Amino acid sequence: MFKRFKSIEEGLRKVRLFAMVVTLGSLAISGWVVFEAMRAVDKANGRIYVLSNGKAMRAMAVDPQENLPVEARDHLRNFHHYFFDLSPDEKAIKVNLDRSFYLADGSAKVLYDNLLESGFINGLISGNITQSVVLDSIWLDTDHEPYAFRCTGLQTLIRPTRLTTRSIVTRGFLRRTGVERSDNNPHGFMIERFEVETNIEIKTISR
Repeated sequence: MFKRFKSIEEGLRKVRLFAMVVTLGSLAISGWVVFEAMRAVDKANGRIYVLSNGKAMRAMAVDPQENLPVEARDHLRNFHHYFFDLSPDEKAIKVNLDRSFYLADGSAKVLYDNLLESGFINGLISGNITQSVVLDSIWLDTDHEPYAFRCTGLQTLIRPTRLTTRSIVTRGFLRRTGVERSDNNPHGFMIERFEVETNIEIKTISR
């Protein structure tokens, strides 16, 4: 009789051990399934499909903060292109400047009004002068918004008889908060307190 009880007790112990192993195994499998499911959801959230010529193309979503310096510099290059690259054509000048005004606050318009009042814009048109600016470097502080920037580059004025090269330094701040992306402002930045720090002639050569 004692042996029978001992045998039953041993059998129950084995059953309990087996049940515990099965339970732990189930919990481990469940945890793995949950982990894989969450990882799959994260991958799916980072996957974007865009339509191009009727075809679906996959693009990856990234943290906007990672691309901030790249987008900010491109925004600044675009603004300088529209604001400073001017041909001796009144309509073309207006088109470019209107585009630049979408990328900056009223400080850019004030600077343009000053150039207009000084006769610089009319001088471009009447003198058949083409102006362009190429940025050599862009310093940007992305630690605190609004982001301070300082751009250095070369300004070229092409006249019928001579070519003038000037160094140009501009500065200001970039704000992203409260600015929506749009066709006119694809990066969603706004230039504030824009000013030309220095603009010095380097050389003039005859053509």
